Amino acid sequence: MRAGVQLWSNESYSDDDFLAIQLRYPKAVISGQTALSWWHLIDRQFTYLDLTVPRGYRIPTEFERHIVSIHHVDERYYPIGLTSVRTEEDSGSLNIYDPERSLIDAFRFKTIAKYDRNQVVRNYFQSELCDPLKLSRYINEFPGRSDLQKITEVLSH
Repeated sequence: MRAGVQLWSNESYSDDDFLAIQLRYPKAVISGQTALSWWHLIDRQFTYLDLTVPRGYRIPTEFERHIVSIHHVDERYYPIGLTSVRTEEDSGSLNIYDPERSLIDAFRFKTIAKYDRNQVVRNYFQSELCDPLKLSRYINEFPGRSDLQKITEVLSH
């Protein structure tokens, strides 16, 4: 069993579809609410795929007409938390941000509701994935994350 849930709620898509995107655009990383769903940190299943790429990386804008939301980030933030996971079909590995980076992106991109962001933090601290030191290190690397820092300080004690 893999570490997450189906990436798309649209049944016509599969992990292999993302693998095809990744073969063509190798710097595309599963991020945001899609990664949170993968790590079981959010209860909702979303109908689009969050992808992060380094700023300046060319990825087609036609994805935005479909179920893909593309986030461009500064090159210095791009590798933080980058990892890969095997697909359910074991047909390859997907680039994805780890739970800590996914949590930070939930606050940075503001693509999910405040209630969901708070729930994600609670779920993170109650999960086996919880690594408060790693999360704290990541928070310090991203500017303007005092909101998340305050929440994590309360929940980690």
